[in-house]
Parts: sequence; C-alpha cells; structure tokens
Amino acid sequence: MSREYLAAFHNTPGPEERDESSGMLLPRVPESIRSSLSPRGRFIAASSTGVEIRFVTEAPGFRVTLSSLVGNVTVDVYQGGFKHSEHLLVPGSKRTLHLDQVGRFSEVPKEKLMGCFHPDVWRIVFSTHGEAVYFHGIDTFGYACRPPSESRANY
Repeated sequence: MSREYLAAFHNTPGPEERDESSGMLLPRVPESIRSSLSPRGRFIAASSTGVEIRFVTEAPGFRVTLSSLVGNVTVDVYQGGFKHSEHLLVPGSKRTLHLDQVGRFSEVPKEKLMGCFHPDVWRIVFSTHGEAVYFHGIDTFGYACRPPSESRANY
C-alpha cells in the first residue's frame, strides 16, 4: 500500500518506514538491491548523499525534524533556487530545523525569482559522506503542505 506524503523525495526510491523513534530512512538505493551488496556496499547504498525533500507550503514558518545515527550531515535548505540556510545534523539526536520565509523574498515578483525551481518550493538537501538521514516530519502549524507538481517549474 502506498502512503501519501506531504513532500516529494528526490534521488531516493522513497522513505523506508522505521519505528517511531528512528523516523524514515532516506536511502539512495532500495533495500531489495542493498541486501544483495557487500557490507561496504550496503553502507554506501543506504547513504542519503544528494537526497532531497521537496514541498510547497504557505506557512510563514515551519519545522522539519531530521536525524543521523552515525555521522555528521550537512543540510542545505533552499527556497526555490535560492539558498536559505545551512544546518548540521550531529549523530545520535533528532534536530528540528525552525525555518521562516525570508523577510523580503515575498516582496519580489515571483516571475523575477523563477529558475529551475518555483520560488515557493522548499528543498532540503543532504550533503553527507556516506551517512544515512532519517526524516521525522514537517510541522506547518496548520497550514497546507503538499509535494511540488510535476511541471517544469516544480510548483
């Protein structure tokens, strides 16, 4: 059975359900292939390097909760094609990113901000060195949240 998510997941076959405390693993390679690899291959294939969480919300602020069990992970946040912020996940604990719309970003006409991504698409991108990221959820405080559309503008 397929689960409906509030976000789209890019560069991954999709989140793999784990228990409540560990969240959902965001691997680069599906388990059906990882299980046939060597131990080192399994480790690398479970990495979240280059994986993205993409979503659209009108919330002026929201939270995204993530974790890494083993190593440090750099998290780059983009609003459309523009870098919003950078964060670090340290192993062994959940990290909740408190994110807000950039103050003056909304004052610029959307057509001036268009690029590969619509300016309303939030992108959470993982730069790791073989580490796996676990996704625990997005809290938009009651505002709607959805995956981007499949259009060229990703809105």
